[in-house]
Parts: sequence; structure tokens; C-alpha cells
Amino acid sequence: MGFVFMNHYMDIFEAIENGRPDTRGMDYTEFEGTDIPAICALPNYHLVSSVDHEDAQEWILSISMDRNIFPVKYASCYYCFAGWLYVLT
Repeated sequence: MGFVFMNHYMDIFEAIENGRPDTRGMDYTEFEGTDIPAICALPNYHLVSSVDHEDAQEWILSISMDRNIFPVKYASCYYCFAGWLYVLT
């Protein structure tokens, strides 16, 4: 789940840099059927330091290149019928 959230963070970071007022039109497929809002207002400036952003970006790139982590599998929750992504190592 960490990879999914951090990857979405990178999309939001880029949207703020491009001056977008909200998240409308962003890829939301990983969060369909969840309580995470699909559309929300974006601030005019970044709330995360550039050092922390670079650390997150490096982590995402390293995870993306690590062949031992993927493939990602999809499973359904027995109790709530929601789908969840999980990563095999």
C-alpha cells in the first residue's frame, strides 16, 4: 500500500507544480470504492520540503526497479467486498 500512496503523492505533487486547482482528472483507479476523495482542492504551494520529496521520489524509483517486489496481486475482502492490492516479496 505504501507504494500506491507514495505514487499518488507524486501525482499530486506534479499537479501542484502545474498550478492545477484540484485533483479533477487525475488517475484514481487505485482508490475506487474507498473513502479517499476523488476530487479535492490543491494548495498553491508544496507542504513537503524538497528534501523529503526527493527521498520519496528515490524510494518510488527504487521500488519500481526492484524485480523481487512485483507482480502485484489483487484480492477481495471477504467482509466488505472491497478490493485490495498487495505486494509479494
